[in-house]
Amino acid sequence: MKDVELPFDPRIAGEGLNQGMSIEEMDRLLRPALHATHVIELGGIVTDVLRVECDREHPVWPSHGECNGSPLAVPFAILDTLAAYGEASPGGMAMPEYFPPLQVGHVKPAAPQGMKVEVLPWMVLFSGRQFSIGFSLAGPVILGALAGYWLDGRFGTSPTWTMILTILGMGAGLAQMIRVVNKLNQLEDKR
Repeated sequence: MKDVELPFDPRIAGEGLNQGMSIEEMDRLLRPALHATHVIELGGIVTDVLRVECDREHPVWPSHGECNGSPLAVPFAILDTLAAYGEASPGGMAMPEYFPPLQVGHVKPAAPQGMKVEVLPWMVLFSGRQFSIGFSLAGPVILGALAGYWLDGRFGTSPTWTMILTILGMGAGLAQMIRVVNKLNQLEDKR
């Protein structure tokens, strides 16, 4: 980590700006200061990531009796043209891992032998002559939302618990559905 102070610029700091200036006058002073080139030597640093932060005050247009010309002011866009120069390390740069975009697919559940499957808007229903089971996301989501609503009323945290438990209910419903479908697929594979 390195702290660097840019040189004092009297055009935009201290007495350079005053409350009586029009926006046009202030703009005439800020533009040249914005295009000044500053070089920061890093002294041969070796890094994969370079992070630059500006923690100085930015001059503002005249309003509410503020003093616009603080001694440490820098223009808002001072880092817009930031560039880093150096040499690549031997062996080249490590490329980030490539993640191809996700593709939209269709879920087509298959029932084991002797059962049929129905995909309804609110659930996936597997049924046979003696047994049927439906997987619905509505139950865990509604249960989570109601429990969250009760907790929010009890602790006055509206809508924190309702949101958290609704999302957990969605996750629980999906996890249960995936677990049961995997179990059914394993049973089918054993036959």
